[in-house]
Amino acid sequence: MSALTNAAAASGWHGRPPVLLAAALLGALAGALVPALQAALALAGGLLVNLLQMAALPLLGVATAAGVRKLLALPHPGRRGLMATALGLGLLLLGGLSGGLLALAVQPGQDLSWTDQATLGRVLQAQGGEAGGTELQRYGAVVATPARPIAPPAILPDNPFAALVQEALPVVLGCALLFGLALARRPAARQAALASQLDAVYRALEHLIALANRGLPLLVAGLAAELASHTEGRPLWALAALLGTLLAGCLGLAALAVVALCRQAQCGPAQVLASLQAPLLVAACSPNAVAAVPPAVQALCDRLGFSRGAVDLLLPLGAVALRVGHALQAAGVAVFVAQLYGLAPGLHDALALGAAAAAAALLAPAAGPWGGLGAAALLMQWWHLPGEAVLPTLLLLDRLADPARNLLTLLAVAVLVGAVSRGLPSERQADAPLRAPPPALRLELAGSALATAAAALLLAALLSLALGLGLGWQRGWQAGQTRTAAGGPAQPTAAGPGPVGPALPTLQERAR
Repeated sequence: MSALTNAAAASGWHGRPPVLLAAALLGALAGALVPALQAALALAGGLLVNLLQMAALPLLGVATAAGVRKLLALPHPGRRGLMATALGLGLLLLGGLSGGLLALAVQPGQDLSWTDQATLGRVLQAQGGEAGGTELQRYGAVVATPARPIAPPAILPDNPFAALVQEALPVVLGCALLFGLALARRPAARQAALASQLDAVYRALEHLIALANRGLPLLVAGLAAELASHTEGRPLWALAALLGTLLAGCLGLAALAVVALCRQAQCGPAQVLASLQAPLLVAACSPNAVAAVPPAVQALCDRLGFSRGAVDLLLPLGAVALRVGHALQAAGVAVFVAQLYGLAPGLHDALALGAAAAAAALLAPAAGPWGGLGAAALLMQWWHLPGEAVLPTLLLLDRLADPARNLLTLLAVAVLVGAVSRGLPSERQADAPLRAPPPALRLELAGSALATAAAALLLAALLSLALGLGLGWQRGWQAGQTRTAAGGPAQPTAAGPGPVGPALPTLQERAR
């Protein structure tokens, strides 16, 4: 039933690109022109996001615990686990290096005018940011106070229930991994009952997320209204070079991921994009990356043929841990901040920043005061860059780059799943055979039956003709009687004959 639900959700009107685009345009107009409507849309969008988060965290835990058991049942589970870990770290490193090198080539913070710097300063003051005594300057030494520490989260908590309340995703996934390993070590007869219960919980949460995804147009309208009401043209123009750098990097790596998926699934780019259309739309429109997990499971297994055991474990894990887009953004933002403060990072600095950005994306908490900029904040803390003086001005950029970042993360996880599924039987469901046209309706009648039917039709026609003539004569006779009673001659009607030519005047008319 879950697959049918996801298929219906993917093909429904709420998930079509024209509908989402129209919702974004209407939301932007509402945010720019009607502030009251913007508040209502923001409230509705916030409720949908809360619903997604309510179902996403238990889904991650259940899917991870069940996925460990399924992955251990595959051939060579240890080798596949090591390959997934190595490839995931390599993808994170690729994202960080790409962001650092691309920002070094474009130099988005090198030639900012004094007007753009003053604009960023006004945005910082308007958002209540604390510069810590640091001023935006192009030349000279940078004097900054120590930034607030952003400690990486602990893997094993003292209280797992507190971790659930605080939405500490790495902690939840670590506990789920241990639970899945313990479950997989039990005999098959004992783990069957618990596995069936976990599967039922997983299907229920999957169905809840699929229902919440039906409100994507409302969520898109709310996000567009909020952006339109809080966005000014001048700050956006000042950050245009950095935003373009991040978008170009995300889209370039996404194109490489599509090429890799084509080789893994042995199909063309059009088929890959058509198969992943529903999860890509959800990932681009929803601020929660886990919202794309249910439709992505169906797309990767049923349409691209990847192993269900690898998908169930790596997809929720990758949505949280394999944040390639965050690594790219952290490296790009760090190079931008260094250039903004008059520093001139070289090639070796960009490479070192890229490697550190990969580690920051892996260790930074998903939920924090800076949102998607948590990895960038942690990276700048490591490199003693004045991040708190600039990060409040980049919150707008973070929201605009979020769709491309989520798309890159989802495609990177799909590449990881395809690599781990190599050598396993394909689970691609064969396309449904074309239905033969329904047989033509044949009417076979014997001679006597044909004569009876013809006689019945003729009798019905005669009765209809007689009924029509009778009604016509009756109406004509009633019309004649009415005119005679009124003192005038009977006028000809369509039902009966009458005098030819104009009627002669009566005696009463002549007397008048």
